[in-house]
Amino acid sequence: MTKIDPNNVFIVSGGGRGITAQCVIQLAQFCPCKFILLGRSKLNNEPEWAKNCTDEIELKKQAFSVLTSQGKKLKPVEVNQLITGILATREIKQNLQTIRQTGGEAEYLSVDITDGINLPQKNSSIVETLGEITGIIHGAGVLADKLIENKTEQDFEKVYSTKIAGLQSLLNCVNPYQLKHLILFSSAAGFYGNIGQSDYAIANEILNKFAHQFKRQHPHCQVISFNWGPWEGGMVTPELKELFAQRNIGVIPVDVGTQIFLNQIIASPPEAVQVLVGSNLVTPSVPLESELKTYRVNRKLTLEANPFLQDHVIDNYPVLPIVFALAWLANTAEQMYPGYKFFSCENYQVLKGIVFDETLADEYVLEFKEINKIAAQEIELSGIIGSETRSGKPRYHYRSNIKLLQQTPTAPIYENFDRQQDSQLINLSPYEDGTLFHGTSFQVLKKVLNITPEKLTAEYISPQVDYTHLGQFPPQAFNALKLDTAFQCMLIWVRYFYDAASLPLKCQKGEYYQDIPLGKTFYISMDVQSNTSVKLVANISLHDEQNTMYAQVFGAEVAISKQLNHLFI
Repeated sequence: MTKIDPNNVFIVSGGGRGITAQCVIQLAQFCPCKFILLGRSKLNNEPEWAKNCTDEIELKKQAFSVLTSQGKKLKPVEVNQLITGILATREIKQNLQTIRQTGGEAEYLSVDITDGINLPQKNSSIVETLGEITGIIHGAGVLADKLIENKTEQDFEKVYSTKIAGLQSLLNCVNPYQLKHLILFSSAAGFYGNIGQSDYAIANEILNKFAHQFKRQHPHCQVISFNWGPWEGGMVTPELKELFAQRNIGVIPVDVGTQIFLNQIIASPPEAVQVLVGSNLVTPSVPLESELKTYRVNRKLTLEANPFLQDHVIDNYPVLPIVFALAWLANTAEQMYPGYKFFSCENYQVLKGIVFDETLADEYVLEFKEINKIAAQEIELSGIIGSETRSGKPRYHYRSNIKLLQQTPTAPIYENFDRQQDSQLINLSPYEDGTLFHGTSFQVLKKVLNITPEKLTAEYISPQVDYTHLGQFPPQAFNALKLDTAFQCMLIWVRYFYDAASLPLKCQKGEYYQDIPLGKTFYISMDVQSNTSVKLVANISLHDEQNTMYAQVFGAEVAISKQLNHLFI
């Protein structure tokens, strides 16, 4: 449990009003800390005519009546601004009072949090009163929702700077080595993307990445980036709520969300840096034309852009893993058809692997041909990745048919899980003895439980790798680093029975049901279909301890050759 005590001093952006203020109140009720609440609203003295009037409509009537009698002619928009200011002041004062009633201390400062120079100066007098800041809660945010072609530089700057320049301003107020809590209010839009919110999604995803980086640099500090879905209230207007309902996106009730906020702060494990709260932001599917089309997507690959490749080296050269090439196909397909998710591949073949040596092409071309389309159900594509040799001749690297679905089926159950541990395999060390050539990023095998001519069962731990490490192959359609484990099992089986190395060639079919949670133990059960001294064919199931499938591969095939042994050392 994370230690929260009354001596904690939190500086809170966007903390005077709205959802952030409600979260702060929930925290104060658990532990009466000290809070410096920052906001754009000014605390103005309320005019006499507005006192004792609580209804917004009545306030507007009073404003028109009084100001007209005084000979002032205000436009409706000016009256609305006046009323908004009065209501904002009331809300801030009420929130300050509520925090103080818990036994905590709270001060409000009206500032522009993007002003990284003046904020620490304005904040200094409050720090002298309350004490040095030990925690940051960055809840400020604004929206300027428009399709990207309609956005202006001013729209982008307003949204982006509030999140990113605002965070930098807050960090300017503290000594990062004394910081005990860094709490960021990011958004599910940063995780999933969302129509009309390109600027908001970018800014929030930067917060997510920063959170992971800061945690590595300051492991003593509790770091949480909340990827909030839409809240009841907050920036969700009735019109937005109706739109979310049409897309089956639930909104977070305030009492539920604030309790989740508190629970995560007081009881989350240290490794839980990024927390997704709420429904998936399901992207509406694009209309499908009846004509079957062909697409070509060009990409340049570099070793520098993909650090993980340094852990997948054969004969001194980094080689693109077979599962990462499949992720390339699947990720691209999903991006082409919003609202559809990768489900399966068929007839996946390695034609000529991509090696990062002198044969690396200047550019690679992924070509998709539509095979079949059923609106609101599925899309089938034939995909191939190719390039040109230095002499201009075409060459082909990977081929597969890809199926996308709007709704993936329920994960099936694996029926033949053998969890018995063979004591003779306890000290098996495939990463050290030349069985596997995989470097640190890929070394997620915990132990081989059992191995027979018909079967292999192994226990793995889902890798927690910085996603920037995966470069051009982010875990979008699926996390290729996790699924690479399926072929590792085949290599272990071949070494055990043939004392030979092996390399993946193809698979008849693969189906993907759900992601493997980070840091979670999972199992691979490999069922041998056929084998000779030169080839192994197997079905592979990735599942949890309750036998629920994450993914399964049918007819996976590797080539066996003792002549490859020296490459794995």
